[in-house]
Amino acid sequence: MKRNITGILMILPFLITCGPAAIAQLSFGKAFHQVMGRADDAYAQERYREAGRLYDEALELKNGRYPLSGYYGDACKAWIGAGEADRALFYLEKLAREGWISLHDLKNSRYFDGLREDERWAGILQIVEEKEQLYGTARRRLEKIRREDQALRQVMGCAKEKFSGDSLSLAYFFGLMGRQDSLNLAQVEGIVAEYGWLGEHKIGDEANGTLWLVVQHASLETQEKYLPVIEASVLRGETPPAKLAFLRDRMAYHRREKQYYGTQVVQIKETGEYKPYPIADPERVDQRRREIGLEPLADYLDFFGIREAAPESLDDDSVLEYLKKQE
Repeated sequence: MKRNITGILMILPFLITCGPAAIAQLSFGKAFHQVMGRADDAYAQERYREAGRLYDEALELKNGRYPLSGYYGDACKAWIGAGEADRALFYLEKLAREGWISLHDLKNSRYFDGLREDERWAGILQIVEEKEQLYGTARRRLEKIRREDQALRQVMGCAKEKFSGDSLSLAYFFGLMGRQDSLNLAQVEGIVAEYGWLGEHKIGDEANGTLWLVVQHASLETQEKYLPVIEASVLRGETPPAKLAFLRDRMAYHRREKQYYGTQVVQIKETGEYKPYPIADPERVDQRRREIGLEPLADYLDFFGIREAAPESLDDDSVLEYLKKQE
């Protein structure tokens, strides 16, 4: 089941830099994804009421704060299928107020046919129309930039395998990605200069995430430039704090300093093994992650096949030494 009516993926793609790689993956914890999986299965089998209840259960685990727009879209569609207009409109209004649905989808998607006669429909439509008038152009530009950011990264694994013995071709591939990143950054800087750092409730999570994603893939100098801008956006409640955590950890990786939230993982080239990039004060990392809505670190590391999460394995200086030798 596609996890979004506007194109967001359930889990963001790997975020990878050239050279010794820092790898990160945004997820929401085992419990959340397990319940979501059951909800998806129920929806696929047209057990819509069961699916709606399971989507409700999963989203309540995160207090409606951190998951992406696609989850709310799926919950809305499940309750539409169950004939429960009140629950469907609850999610649809949330999508509208958070900027998580486009005017095109609202007007044209067949999923909403059964809701358009409801007296609440006009109010939801007005919310989305106002956002479209103010921010629609910026939103569409950013969604296009996101596709351009991800296009080459989606085939990076194939390129590495194909050109494993051809360093010149692999370097050319990474050069193409670097040039596209530069073009994307120039566009993002122009958008920020014109509109400011646009929050989720104005342009949705996909477009807002694109602003962050392009900075995440930029140089340390660029990241330092935009760090206070993103910090201010988080304080205003316009950007999820998890994105700021990923950025701070990526900056720590670039500086070869210890990360704070445990979002960055390093792959050892010779063995293919993944190891956590060293974490400062690892005994308290789960507390820090919990404060910004991230799942326990052990659950996160499980995505990479890392089973050991003892403090000594989370602050392993040999990983830093390995990276320095690769430079």
